Amino acid sequence: MPLFFLGFISVVYFLSIANTIFGGDSGDVVSAVLTHGFAHPPGYSLYTFLGILANLVPLEPTAAGRITLISTLATIGSLYLFTIIVREFTPRVHPVFLTITLTVLACNYVVWLYSSVAEVFPLNTILSLGIFYCAIRCYKTKKVGYLYGIAFLSGLCVAHHHTFVLILPGVVYLLWQVRKNLSLTGKTVTLMSGSLVLGLLPLLYLWIAFVTKGEVIWGSLKSFAGFFALLSRQGYGSFVVGSFVSHIPEHRLLQFKNLFLFLTGDFTILAIILFVLALVGYFRYAFQKDKPLFRALFLTLMFTGPFFFFYANFPLSGNFLFATQERFLHLFYFFFAFSVYFGLVYGFQLIREFIITKGIHNPLLKKIATTGIMVLLCLYPLAIVQKNAPRILALRSDKTAENLGKDILNNATDHSIVLLAQDTLLFNTQYVYYSKLVPLHDKILVHISKLESIYYPDVLKEHYNKLKISVNKKGSIGIDQFIRDNIGSYAIYSTERYSVPSLAEYEWIPQGMLFRLVPKDQAQDQKYVDALETYWNTSKNKDLEQRVKKQDNALKNYFTSDIARVYSIGHQNSAYYFLQQNRYKEAYIHLEAAQVLDPTDADPLYLFSIFHEKQKECTLAEQTIDLALQLNQEKMYINQLLNLTDCFSNETDKKRIQDKVMNLLKKTKTSLKQF
Repeated sequence: MPLFFLGFISVVYFLSIANTIFGGDSGDVVSAVLTHGFAHPPGYSLYTFLGILANLVPLEPTAAGRITLISTLATIGSLYLFTIIVREFTPRVHPVFLTITLTVLACNYVVWLYSSVAEVFPLNTILSLGIFYCAIRCYKTKKVGYLYGIAFLSGLCVAHHHTFVLILPGVVYLLWQVRKNLSLTGKTVTLMSGSLVLGLLPLLYLWIAFVTKGEVIWGSLKSFAGFFALLSRQGYGSFVVGSFVSHIPEHRLLQFKNLFLFLTGDFTILAIILFVLALVGYFRYAFQKDKPLFRALFLTLMFTGPFFFFYANFPLSGNFLFATQERFLHLFYFFFAFSVYFGLVYGFQLIREFIITKGIHNPLLKKIATTGIMVLLCLYPLAIVQKNAPRILALRSDKTAENLGKDILNNATDHSIVLLAQDTLLFNTQYVYYSKLVPLHDKILVHISKLESIYYPDVLKEHYNKLKISVNKKGSIGIDQFIRDNIGSYAIYSTERYSVPSLAEYEWIPQGMLFRLVPKDQAQDQKYVDALETYWNTSKNKDLEQRVKKQDNALKNYFTSDIARVYSIGHQNSAYYFLQQNRYKEAYIHLEAAQVLDPTDADPLYLFSIFHEKQKECTLAEQTIDLALQLNQEKMYINQLLNLTDCFSNETDKKRIQDKVMNLLKKTKTSLKQF
């Protein structure tokens, strides 16, 4: 039955493959494949190499779809490994409970989602499960041959994703149990070393990509130090997930609550009950035949879940950060699913014992009771499928992320430079750019943060020989210098308003999702107003507001919902531009759109307050900034409230505003003079 199910789920997975990018890192890893480069640290050399091969397979109509085959096949392989690992734990496998567990796991939101999109985590999971399986077999058979498998797969993991180390405590524990039974001769050590080196071979791809100047690369590999910096993610902080990590103890403790919410959201509260039953069953008697195996499993479960969450300490806000966090659950969920299976086994055993103690000896009644329980348990995976299928299947034809990239590139005029930052904007646009999904017309995509690196000048010179590149003493390109050198030859667009001290006569003006650098005396020219309105009228995602209102299933995923936030910011920038020109009708339209797209953001309320202030609607201006201050007590909002003292003519109103400001400043411990 379980193998039949795996065949069925394979069909479901192949039918679920998204034919475009999803958001997050997928645009970057697909772009690295398309340009024969390597993605952000640690470079994912194994994944990129496999992606190049997958892109040659004509089973899917798009590059993203073909590269997603890695995720799909890796997830199917991981489910198969799950079944054979279960068989290593117990000689008698209950096929119904195993099938229920496999359904719950395969159709779990995180597992199903990442089988359908181009991402690196499913490949990490199958390699890690492979290491764990080899450790179990080595423990049970005492054969050193499995050590070669562990060494080889560990090498592949080093060439792919660093989080595989979370399974090593359980693996080491198992191997320690049989250390006296393993004969580690010189030949054995040599073969293990050779297996490890063989697994590390995909790392050579990084050097090849660097030497051949792949356009999407994320580091200099001219020296071993540069190579190590890439693999160890020194740019992010080698021993932290990212610069956003907080070290406040209370935040770390809250991660346990956060993990619990993820578990109950993705597995339901029943899985927590089953986890407790599995623990009780182990400590009572059900699983005591081979305690070290279960201890290793528990150890791995703790390290891939609670320990990692406590250590990583992700911020507990924002859809993008929640989306970033949920990907790391992929490996943990596979190990957590073992407790679901054993909880079902032990729970059913308890129920049967209860039936016997209650004196139900009639075989027919026993059969009816047990069959009824089985039917009820089968409702559990069906509920998981019903909950997740709409959100996952909606992504197959959803182009929200792809359309963002198209809007960015269509936003810029021909013969222009587009300076990009921020993952959502950069990675999605990269995919569209390197897939050539829109006419480029001599548009040049520049990753703004790489201008400060020593390897990027050579990349730009290799691929864009018409650009003027001035390298400073550090060997990098200054943003100011780069813009100054090229503004005479190209229109300059950017996702950020960067300071350009050498071009004081220029300023950034909103042009849809981008800003354009123009002479100050032309900033309010009608042609830019027309270009701005044309952009929004022709946006590929112009129906995004209606989709948000209708609660489109595709937008119920964290990364796609973050795209709505990005468009909200674009509307805010446009609204502010129109407010500066006293074009209130246009400003109001964009402020309404911004609020719909991201109702949690206080900035549209801040801008609405300015809107009402300019029209001398002082009470409305006060009410809207009060709402903004309820969400966030930023100084910018307090300053807007203080500005309203000039809006009101009545001294009583002026005094009320001043008192409000003083109370807010007391809460933030800022004096009015300092403020």
